[in-house]
Amino acid sequence: MGLFSKIFLGVDLDEEQKRSDQADSSLEKLNKDALDRGIWSQETYEAAQQHIEAGRIDAQGEVSHAFIEGAKEGMANMTGAVNSTLSWGVGSIFKAIPLSIWLIAAAVLFVWMGGLVWLRGRMAQ
Repeated sequence: MGLFSKIFLGVDLDEEQKRSDQADSSLEKLNKDALDRGIWSQETYEAAQQHIEAGRIDAQGEVSHAFIEGAKEGMANMTGAVNSTLSWGVGSIFKAIPLSIWLIAAAVLFVWMGGLVWLRGRMAQ
């Protein structure tokens, strides 16, 4: 993933994960030193360790999650724009032509498609 992420993301995620893990271990070491020297109580040390655990970052997971969220948001924006454009265009056409014209057009289409012949056949039965 290193070369791929470096090219497309501009950063090597594996390297960033190593740096994050090193920073966490350095912080754990400093916290342990503070506990050993008596600067921190056991409760303070345990709270600090819980904060470290809560703040751990999975670089690959974070980027994947952000990519998926961005793709969902982009797709929603795109489909929303297409839907609103189409509904406006189709709606404008239907609103521009009066209902009486639509009814006349439907009757003409019915006759043109052979509707009268069909009706005569149905009425004869």
